Amino acid sequence: MGKIKKRKYGLAALCVCALCLDLSGCGAEPDEEEDIVQIEQQEESVYTMVVASVGDVGLTDMLRCTYRQTEDEDIVISADGKTVSKVYVSQGDSVVKGQLLAELKVNSDEEAIDELEYKIARNTLLLGYTDKDEAYALSNRWWSYVYQSSMSESETEKLEDSLESIRQTYRYKREDYQDTIALDVQQLENTRRELEESRIYAGMDGVLSYVAPDLEGAKVLEGQTVMTIIDTSRCLFEAKASDTDYADLFQEGKAEVLKVTGNGKTLYVEVIPYDMKNWGETLYFELPEGNPDIQVGMVGTLIYVVDTREQVLTLPKRVIRNADGKNYVYVVGDSGIQEVRWIETGLWGDTLVEIVSGLEEGEYVIQK
Repeated sequence: MGKIKKRKYGLAALCVCALCLDLSGCGAEPDEEEDIVQIEQQEESVYTMVVASVGDVGLTDMLRCTYRQTEDEDIVISADGKTVSKVYVSQGDSVVKGQLLAELKVNSDEEAIDELEYKIARNTLLLGYTDKDEAYALSNRWWSYVYQSSMSESETEKLEDSLESIRQTYRYKREDYQDTIALDVQQLENTRRELEESRIYAGMDGVLSYVAPDLEGAKVLEGQTVMTIIDTSRCLFEAKASDTDYADLFQEGKAEVLKVTGNGKTLYVEVIPYDMKNWGETLYFELPEGNPDIQVGMVGTLIYVVDTREQVLTLPKRVIRNADGKNYVYVVGDSGIQEVRWIETGLWGDTLVEIVSGLEEGEYVIQK
């Protein structure tokens, strides 16, 4: 708006008054750009001025959001020091729940299981025959006693001894069969468990986002993650919450603009708060319409409004100073000398501050 040069203080005061009268006579509303005037005090002193004007003060904040799948599964090894004998999938493959992904090398195999199952079945069958065999042996001994002996007292004693011996023999046979079967059943369970644990299955439908490099032939440790499956059917933008009450800052179904960067691109997309009733440490935002350019792992910045004041007296933040907890600005006094003006402020926005008292609309404040 030009410069007003003065050589005497009285002349400067007149010039400032004339300048203010001239400005007030324009009758135009102050626009969003700052009205700046420069006043030179003496030949070498120049003030840059800004005007107190009516406008809107807005305070915003920022959320960092990452596009993630809502569900994933880490394939973790439960055996220690095993070697991966076979890998059936690669990173990026689609898999279904229950699909065999890889196998670990173990001593057991299907042939060992078949052999144990045969032994158990055979010994179980033989165990079942012992009762019949015992009954047949006892019957033969009685037959021999009745038809081939004198049935004397000594023969009768021999009969009792032989019958007890037969019973003892088959009792031992039963115990042997039972012990053998029990051991084989236990070994079969262990073999099946070992073989089952050596097989790595998918626990969910999805896409393999990670497969450990050079996995086939490698030794793995207990607790090691060798694969990760992600559910790509549902992805959301996630943001970590602070102590702010976000429920008052967002509305279910109301779209927000998100600036997304990734793969050398910058995109602006609309997102909607998702499932706000379950917001906690994590906030969720849904991409209502699919966008092929948005991929898992991309990061976005969401600017949201924390507080606003509409049509209030404002000044730029940079012109307000503070001393002992009180805010003030510099103005040019009636005598043309820089002087302090104490002010009361309201909302401090991103660039503007609400002025509650101490200034009137149209007054000029020294910026520097």
